[in-house]
Formats: sequence, C-alpha cells, structure tokens
Amino acid sequence: ANHVMETLGAAEREAAVAEAAVRAARKRAEKFASPSQPRQRTVPTPIVVNIAPPVLAKEPSIKPTQDGFPAKGVATPRIYAPRDRALLCVYTTVAIDMLGSALTVPVMPFFVESLGGDASSLGILFSTFAIAQMAAGLWMGAASDRLGRRPILLVSLFGSAIGMLGSGLAPTYDRLLAWRFFLGSFSGTSSTANAYIADITNPSERPRLMSWIGVVASLCFMFGPGVGAGLSELDVRAPFYAGSIIGFAALGVAYFYLPPPEVIVQEEAAMALHHLASKPLSSSKDEHHPPPPSRRESMLVPEKTSWRLVTLVGVGSLLTTTASSSLMVCQALWLQEVFNFRSLQFGFVMMATSVVGLSLRTLAFDYIQRSMGLMRCAALGAVLSFFGYFGYSLIHLPPTFATRLAFFAVCAVAGTCGMILTSGSISPFLSRLAAKDTMGRVMSVASITSSAGRVIGPPLYGRLYMINHPLTYRVAATFAGTAAFAYLATAAAYARRLKRLLAKEEGMAEAMLAETAGEGAAQREEETIRALQDLLRVILLDRGYGIAANRLQLAAILENAFPFPESNDGCAPDKLLEEAVHHSASHHHHVYTITGRMGN
Repeated sequence: ANHVMETLGAAEREAAVAEAAVRAARKRAEKFASPSQPRQRTVPTPIVVNIAPPVLAKEPSIKPTQDGFPAKGVATPRIYAPRDRALLCVYTTVAIDMLGSALTVPVMPFFVESLGGDASSLGILFSTFAIAQMAAGLWMGAASDRLGRRPILLVSLFGSAIGMLGSGLAPTYDRLLAWRFFLGSFSGTSSTANAYIADITNPSERPRLMSWIGVVASLCFMFGPGVGAGLSELDVRAPFYAGSIIGFAALGVAYFYLPPPEVIVQEEAAMALHHLASKPLSSSKDEHHPPPPSRRESMLVPEKTSWRLVTLVGVGSLLTTTASSSLMVCQALWLQEVFNFRSLQFGFVMMATSVVGLSLRTLAFDYIQRSMGLMRCAALGAVLSFFGYFGYSLIHLPPTFATRLAFFAVCAVAGTCGMILTSGSISPFLSRLAAKDTMGRVMSVASITSSAGRVIGPPLYGRLYMINHPLTYRVAATFAGTAAFAYLATAAAYARRLKRLLAKEEGMAEAMLAETAGEGAAQREEETIRALQDLLRVILLDRGYGIAANRLQLAAILENAFPFPESNDGCAPDKLLEEAVHHSASHHHHVYTITGRMGN
C-alpha cells in the first residue's frame, strides 16, 4: 500500500510537466507514422482518459491518433518507447566512438617504433593518455551533474575526433605525445554514457543494460583491430584518419538523435499516463514500460552516497586496470618474440579474444552476476585474470609451437573472461552507491581509477619488460590477486550495509504497526466504555432504579462489583470477572427457580 501511494504521489508530481512532455512526444511519434499515411500537423488537444477496454486493431502498422500516440490496441514495437530509443542511441554513439579507438590499438606499438620509440616510449605514451583521461574524469563527472549528460557527451566526442586526427598527423614522437594528452583530456564517453543509463533506468536493470556497453566494446574490438591492421598495410597513419572520421560520425548521431535524460523521463511519464488510460482495468502488465521499483530496488537507491564503499571499489578498479595495462604495453612485443606475430596477426588475436568476451557478456554474464552478486562476480574475474597473467609468463616454456599456441589460447580465454566479469560489474555496482545528485561523479570513479591504473602500469611494465619479459606478467598477476581481495571486502561491507538498512526499515515498520495498534486499542477501549455506559443506563432505567436519587448507592455497588486483584489473593482481573459472571448466573438461576415454584 505504501508503494502504491508513493507511485501515485510521483504521478501527481509529474502531472505538471506531462503536457509539455506529451507535445514533445507527439513530434517524435510522427517519425514512426505509417508510410501510407501523410503526415499532418496536429492541433494540441488535452488528454482524454478513456477507461473502456480498447479494441485490438488488425493492421500491424502504427497509426498515430490526434494526440500523437499510437491508436489504442495497435501492437506497437518495443523500440517505440522513448527510453529504448535513447538507449539505442547511446549504444550507437559509444560503438562508433570505440570503433575509432579500436582501429589504432594493434598499430600503436609499430607507429611509435616508426617514430623512433621503444617499449619504454610506448609505456610513457599510454601513461600520458591515462593522466589526461584521469584529469578529464575529475571534471567531466561533476560537470555532467551540473550541466547535464548530453552536453558533456558532445564535448567528449568532439575532442576525441580532433585528437584522433592530430595523432595521425603527428610528425614526431613528441607531437604524438602532445596529441595523445589532448585526446585523453576528452575521453569521458563511457562514464558519461553509464551515468546517462543510470538516470533513465531502475537499479535492477542497470547491470544488464550497462553490460551492453561492454558488448559494444567487444564488438568494436572484434572487428576494429583487424580492420585497423589491414589499413596499416596501406599506411601506418591510416587507422588514425579513419578513427577521426568515425569520431565525427558519432558526434553527429549524438547531436541529432540523443535527447537529455530529463526529456526521456518526462516522455516515459506521459506515455505511462496514456497507456494507463487506454488499457483495460483488468490488465496489470505494461509491455511498453518497465515495472515500478520493488522494495529491494528502493533500498538500492541511497539517499546519501556511500563514499567509503566507492573508495573501496575504486581501489579494486585501480589494481585491476594496473594489471590489464600490461597487455597494452607488452603483449604485442611478447607475442612477436614468442610466435613472431606482427600487427596483422596481433589484430586477429584481439578479434578472437573479443569473440570470447562477447559470448560471455551476452550468454552468461547476467546469470552469473544475478547468482553471485556484482562484487563476487568481480572477485571471480580477478581470480581468472590472475591465472591468465601468470600463464602469460610461461607461454615460452613449451617446446613446440603448437603447444605454446594452445597454452597461450587457454591463458587468453581465462584472462579475457576475468576482464569481462570485472569490468562489467564495477559500473553497475557504483550506480547502486550513488545518490541522484552525485551520480555523474560516482560513475566517473571507474574512469578515474582506470586512468590511474594506466598511468602506473605502462611505465612500470615497460621498464620491467626491458629487464625480464616474464616478470611483467607475474607482477600483473599480483595486482589481479590483490584486487580479488578488495572486491570480496567490498561485497562483505555492502552486505552489512544492506542488513543495517533492512533492520532499520523493519524497525520503523514495527514501530509504525505498534503505534497503529496502540491507537486502535485505545479507540476500542473508548468505544467499549461508551457501550457499557449505555448498557448500564438501559438496565437501571428498565429495572426502576432512580439514577439521580440513588447515585451513591449505585456507585458503592459498582465499587464492590469490581474489587482489586490484590485483595483477592492475587487473582487476575480476568479470573475475577469469570467468577463474578458465574456467581451472577447462579444467582439469577436460583431466583428464577424460586419464582417459578411460587407461581406454581
């Protein structure tokens, strides 16, 4: 009942903005009109609530009514919902942006080498990018909370496209270093997209919907490195030019098709009112809108941000990214030494690992995180990463090429699955720790800590690789194992937090019930006393007692009729009442018997 009242209260608060949202929704609905119907400019009319059950139409096409919404009973596709259109646009924007980055990954070590750099120079390049990305996360999160998600996302896409073009035009290593710093300063697309998703979804939906960002990344890194490696055969700078063009395409998609999250929420509220008005009363399931948050989901939306848990998750993310940065710096060089792989072969290795990651995200990740919990899922991923990194340090030991390749494949699968489980759990879990007014800053923690890990890792691994190649991956395995302990500690602390919230909520419910029960008992006592007063008055008048004249005598009779328990050997009041009733019944029976005999 409380949940229903809260839902009705929220609907009443949104009613003031519903009319404006309806007007915006009408314009958007015209895009989905049937091609056979000419588009007409509709005159704004008020929403008429019709409770009658709709009649199902036979035509599958969408025919907007005068208010701009589809006709009642017409089966509309799920993608018609404003939230789904926004999610599709977010995924498309992130996909295009990541595809541009994926093109340059396999050629970056060889591009640096062509400019006179070595493994240490490559590590410095990655660290420079990560430092700028970490600084971007510090201001982009707070700016998105104040200015909105959409403006910050547009700025990030524009800066990424310009930075990619400048990187391709860099004539020297120093210029490339400067352009990579510029590119990193605008690399906030993923964190802003996750904050956008958190604004328009319920907590229980976020792991699944945010994991699609990872699916998009897997798809991009499935095809992007191979395409980039192929373009590098023409020119080593070609992948950067292609990445810049793709970045401007992502900017165009976001600018023309991605509305602010506030508009999506208003349109969803307006469409919810329309569907509630057009559905029959017996229907309880809405196919176009997600169900209202449950009691547990309401507990997952905190009033205050738990910064202690956010910090603990950030430490785990820092350790995880520090471990994974070993792959950015050393994997291409290590595979070249062990298997004599060049950029083309390395690109296909990245495609294969992306296929594994995509399969895990789409087929098993949602089930695993629901069964284990987000932080335990991240801990499992860190453990798998530990075995993967440690195995990388041993791939040169098998005697034959086939056994080395098979052992590397096993390690690559373990490491890829570990990275997928960990990276897919951090952002959804952070969204559960953030209050609404700090969502952007909390979601940027994942980006900041990831950038910090890429600041620490590349120079460290570049130096370690020059000293001892296998030592690089053993250090990475140590970081991954430590991250597993951090995630387990976070899971335990979060479980204690939920337990305290549940106990507090149950205590408040019990206090409310006790207060309600106390008020009800007092009310029943008052009603009983009034009823006894009325009954006593009827008895006295019916039997001819003068109430005013015999007031003192009647008071004495009532006083003696209800003695104190202490004066009767500690008998309970209920027992005394039972004895009085029994004595009264026996007395009346005796009087009735004598009266009957006298009559006879």
